[in-house]
Amino acid sequence: MANKNLLSIEDWHLLFDRLCNERGYRNNGTLASELGKLSERGGAHDYEASLKSVHNWREGKHLPQKRNFALLTRMLAVDKDRDLLRHWNELYAAARGTGTTGVSATENGSAATDVGDRFRQGLLWLTATGAAFFAGFVFAAWLQGIYLPSSGRTELTIKQGETALIHAGYGDCGGAPDWNTSALRLPNTQTGVFLDGGTRTRFSIACGGFVKTRAIQFMARTQGEDKFALFGVSVRVEVE
Repeated sequence: MANKNLLSIEDWHLLFDRLCNERGYRNNGTLASELGKLSERGGAHDYEASLKSVHNWREGKHLPQKRNFALLTRMLAVDKDRDLLRHWNELYAAARGTGTTGVSATENGSAATDVGDRFRQGLLWLTATGAAFFAGFVFAAWLQGIYLPSSGRTELTIKQGETALIHAGYGDCGGAPDWNTSALRLPNTQTGVFLDGGTRTRFSIACGGFVKTRAIQFMARTQGEDKFALFGVSVRVEVE
């Protein structure tokens, strides 16, 4: 029997957010990672897209497409409670029919709005000088080792005894996760060990700016090939 408080919620995104919290998905990154595994999409770009989508769903900015909606229904165990499932489906159907923010109530909706038009017009004001300045800043930061252009590597070839940066993860667009928390989610490997790489900075599409990350290094110890999932990203490591 569903909690009466859940059945009293009248907006799908509020119900979704409440269920996320109650099912242990307070961190958007955790939910995005699990969603990627179920949808069999493990690339760094896919994780970024999922993370952005989860954030927008919880904020009521968009709705998931039907495939993701079905996955969320299973992940959050909504299908285990008949009353909750009916309420969940009714709110989702209502949101798709009426919209939630005045735009198309789907994940990839493209209905034109005044805000959307102004945003697209604003993008046209970006000059070549501004773009070049930003690119120069990113490149300089990368040279200094404080900026990472992506969440991590999908392939790494490294010599035995060497150490290389392999991943940089962040929380909910806030500070960098602490090492102890990150270490609990690291997989077992046959060819090496993971080390704390300290804090770095990277640009996140999902967060809309630069964020602090927890860098993770890989120290190669044994020659061979290893494959594992690192925070939702499939990684292949070859130690020479």
